[in-house]
Amino acid sequence: MITPKGERVFDLGQNITGWVKLKLKGKRNTAIRIRHAEVLDQEGNFYTENLRAAKAEDTYIFKGEGMETYEPSFTFHGFSM
Repeated sequence: MITPKGERVFDLGQNITGWVKLKLKGKRNTAIRIRHAEVLDQEGNFYTENLRAAKAEDTYIFKGEGMETYEPSFTFHGFSM
């Protein structure tokens, strides 16, 4: 979904703890940022103020070799599923 602020959000409607596994294609050295949140604000925008100083974010940099899989090994996040 696209929030009122224009953010692309994947909201599955239930709060869980876990990690993501993504299969993506991208140009070499292009970085994507995956941010995690447990709720949306009252207007339906991405909301992380309840996380205080926690940086619930992963960054993936493409190798540029076709379809790539991103799945972190040493972390988990709380997010809405």
